[in-house]
Order: sequence, then C-alpha cells, then structure tokens
Amino acid sequence: MNGKLIAACIIPLMFTACSGDGKTTATTDSTKEKTQAAMPVMQDDTTVAVVNGKVISEELLAAYTKQRRANLPAGSTRQRILGELINFELAIQDALAKNLDKNKDIASELQLQRRNILAGAAFREYVSKNPLTDEQMRKDYEARMGDLTLSEYKLRHILTEDEASATKALAELNKGADIITLVKKYSSDPSSTDGGDLGWQSEPDVLPAIQKKVKTLKKGEHAKEVIKTRFGWHVVYMEDRRDTPPPAFEEVKDRVRSILQRRQIEEYIDSLRSAAKIDIIKPAVVAPAQTAKPLGPNGNSGIMMNNY
Repeated sequence: MNGKLIAACIIPLMFTACSGDGKTTATTDSTKEKTQAAMPVMQDDTTVAVVNGKVISEELLAAYTKQRRANLPAGSTRQRILGELINFELAIQDALAKNLDKNKDIASELQLQRRNILAGAAFREYVSKNPLTDEQMRKDYEARMGDLTLSEYKLRHILTEDEASATKALAELNKGADIITLVKKYSSDPSSTDGGDLGWQSEPDVLPAIQKKVKTLKKGEHAKEVIKTRFGWHVVYMEDRRDTPPPAFEEVKDRVRSILQRRQIEEYIDSLRSAAKIDIIKPAVVAPAQTAKPLGPNGNSGIMMNNY
C-alpha cells in the first residue's frame, strides 16, 4: 500500500482513538511551563480551544468536521471531533518544533497541497459563475444520444475446449438439430444446465469476437462459424433480439452535468494558457503511453461510457 495512503487511513484513526471525547489528560510540568511562558493569546467569540498558545477557531473546527464527515465513527460528538483536532494541532506543533517543514520532500508536499487546494477553489469558482442550464445539458444529450438505439441479444451457446467438438456441434445444428439438445451433448460451460442460455445482454457487453458474428443475425438464426475466445470454442444461437431506446435525459442528467463541467474547466484552463507567458526551461521527459483500462465488461467501455 502506498505510504501516503497508509498515513491517510491510519492517522485519523490514531487521533480518534486517543481523542477521549474531548477529555484532557494531565499536562506535564514542561508543557505547563511552555504554556505559561507563551505570549498572550488573542481570543474572540470564535475561539473553541487554545493549544500551547495556538488558537483553534470555530471556523477551523467546522472545516475539519466537514473534511472528516464521511469517515467519522457513528455517534461522534462535537467534543470527540474537537479532541481529534487538538491531537492534530499537538502533532503539528511538534513537527514544526523539529523543523520537519524544512525537510525538502515535506516542503514540496506542503507546496503541492496548497496548490491543489487553490486550483480546486479556482475551478469551483469558475463553474459556479458559469452555471449550466437544463437547455445546454439537454442539447448536448440529444446530440449524443437522441438517435441512439441499443441492441440487446438473448443468446444460447455451446462452449467446447477444442475446435473439433465445436465444429461437430455446428454441423448438427446446420442440419436442424435442436440447440438445447446439442448444448447438453457438447457444451462444457456451466450454462449447459440451462440449455446454454446466456440471458439478455446489451451489445457492448457481448464478447467482441462473438459480437461481430451475431450483429446481423435474426431471431432463430445461428452464427455460421465456430467462434474462438479466451474461454474456448463457441457455437452461438440467437434466440431473440430487441432494440431499446437510450436512457431518459433525467436518468443521466447528473452525468451530463459532470461531463460538461469538465469541459468548462478545460476551456477555462485553455483561456488562462492563451493569456499567459510560459517559458519551459527544461522540457519534461515523455513517459511511455499507458494502455487504457477497460471501463466495462469484457473490455468494452459500454454504451453509456461511450456517450456519457
């Protein structure tokens, strides 16, 4: 597991475990001396705690609570969350006392965190000032999916480990033999107990090699060749097929908004780059292109991922 991920997971748990629902433990003499020697603390109505002279404000507590909300233990009280934040503050103060922020790697990470937060804030502000209308989203939806029809197939198949067996099964099917009888005779697939029934599958979910051969088949027809896939050799029969319309706009509206907002940010970045003076002193080494990961079953991106 990545070291940063470990820290992200473990640190809050550590601070939660010792937060004590906001109860404080006895301070050491040295801590008391440091606190007493600290300069007067400027407090106001938003101050919720003071740790070795450092104020923790209501705003900071609220921001921390919002950040932690999804991972807070059930029934977490305000005092427990404050206890966590105090523990963080103590650790931060110790890190600063040890000049850990001067460490080259840590300083770079701090800089990157600050830049990420500022960039995120800029993106959110741009999107909020340029809200998408339903009309814009619907227009994009209709351009991509208005005339789209999705084919679905109800297939049966015979799966064998060798080409010869599949060829024999196909020859018998060509002569009019019953597909279910042939499945029981030849198929090694678990679906053979159901007559080789693969159920209804949308076109993108069908194995590519099979999809090519069944695309033009009508109900009651079968592929005229045996088909090889990583699972073995197939004889495929089209039991039924149907065309279904694309999902309604309201069903994918949030997805449409997300896509268009990403485009907005890309346009925003393009406008900033066109107005900026950029001098690249040391060009970065181009890394080898990564192979795209499949987004859907059988290595297909799926109809929705292709369009939204």
